[in-house]
Amino acid sequence: WEYHTGDLRDEDKDAGEYTFEATPLKINDRVYVCTPHNEVHALNPQTGQLAWKYTPEKKRSYLQQHQTCRGVSYYSAASSSTGQPQQPAQCAKRIITATV
Repeated sequence: WEYHTGDLRDEDKDAGEYTFEATPLKINDRVYVCTPHNEVHALNPQTGQLAWKYTPEKKRSYLQQHQTCRGVSYYSAASSSTGQPQQPAQCAKRIITATV
């Protein structure tokens, strides 16, 4: 399968240098990829269908050269012997991306 994020360079708002160099990350039953505007897309690894997408609010500017997201990270909070997270957490499992 092939997937297109739809996160394209806007000539009127984005810098001249615009790159897409993300390394996908597969965790369990999802493939995660980020875009130059820090969108995070979660895909079904068998079909390539979009499961969900996060699009942060961001002001585009021609001053932001080389907008690139090279990939996302995964974090899972440690569990105690009861299976519950040791520290109270908003989300026990997280996909993390850098911000500009």
